[in-house]
Amino acid sequence: MGHDNIRIERFNSHHEHYEHLLPKLVSCYQNVFADTPWHEWKRCPQCKRYWGIKDKELLHEMNFSHCGVPLEDYWKTNDVEECIREVFTHNTSCFLALHNEEVIGFCWGYLVDLNELENHLGLGIVAQVEDRWGNSKTAYQSEMGVEAAFRGKKIAKRMFRARHFDFLDMKADVGIVRTRRTPEPSNTYLWFKKLGYETIASYSTTDGRVVLAKKLSEIEDV
Repeated sequence: MGHDNIRIERFNSHHEHYEHLLPKLVSCYQNVFADTPWHEWKRCPQCKRYWGIKDKELLHEMNFSHCGVPLEDYWKTNDVEECIREVFTHNTSCFLALHNEEVIGFCWGYLVDLNELENHLGLGIVAQVEDRWGNSKTAYQSEMGVEAAFRGKKIAKRMFRARHFDFLDMKADVGIVRTRRTPEPSNTYLWFKKLGYETIASYSTTDGRVVLAKKLSEIEDV
């Protein structure tokens, strides 16, 4: 599966290099979301305003403080690590992209009860899914990202493809994903729409995120 010295590798809590790769995965996650379109790098613990890596010079001028207090990481290392460890308590499919043994991309998701997913997302999705596809086995496509320097090399597509066939092997019927549509649509949003995913729920316009879904067996050109 190697291409340009980048390989896609299955990852879980039983991986022989799990404890070695986990900090690298956490760092990759932080780097991805600090960049466009999320810009979730630093935030003010008082007012919750946040800035991306694109604002680095501005933050230097602000001495990395706001509201009279130092800024904090938007995604704190311990919080991200705890989230990842929690993911592996589910029936999870996770793949990493590695370049020279550094994690430069990630893609994971898991099978989940639809009612539990509705509670997790905080939006009504059960009726929409059941109206379209009946009583379905659901796969939540939780996270996918590639560091900015490695985008445009179809790395995300390779990870997505591996996870997609994992879900089919798990007998999942419907794939669900939460992604950003506005004000700056993420690459994942544009990609999932191209694959034919339908919008089944939307957050507020100030939030900009939407929930998409599609029957997995009907996805073409994976």
